[in-house]
Amino acid sequence: MLRTLIRTTLTPMGLYSANAEELLMATAANESHLGEYRLQVGGPAIGIFQEEPEDFADLYANFLRWRPVLETCTNMLSSLRTVAALETNDPYAIAVCRLHYLRAVGDLPPA
Repeated sequence: MLRTLIRTTLTPMGLYSANAEELLMATAANESHLGEYRLQVGGPAIGIFQEEPEDFADLYANFLRWRPVLETCTNMLSSLRTVAALETNDPYAIAVCRLHYLRAVGDLPPA
C-alpha cells in the first residue's frame, strides 16, 4: 500500500522514479517501521519518515519558497501546512520527504 501511495503522490509532482520509491520505502522502514511509530519517543520527529520540525521549516523557507510549482503541489496535499500534519497525512509526508532528497546533492541511489 505504501508503494502505491508513493507512486500516486509523486507522479503528479514529477518526482516519481523507482529509485525514489525504494529510497522512501527504506526511509520509512528505518525511521518508523513503515508507520508503526509516528511520534519519536523523547524527541521532536514526527510521521512515517520522522521529520524534524526544524528541517520542515527550512524546507519551506529556503527551498520551496523559490520553487512555486513544487510548493503548490505540496500544499495541495494538506490544508494544514504544519509539521503536525505529517503524523496522519501520509501523502503530505511522502512529498516532504521526497523534497528533502531532491535538495540533496547527487543522484538518488539505484533501486
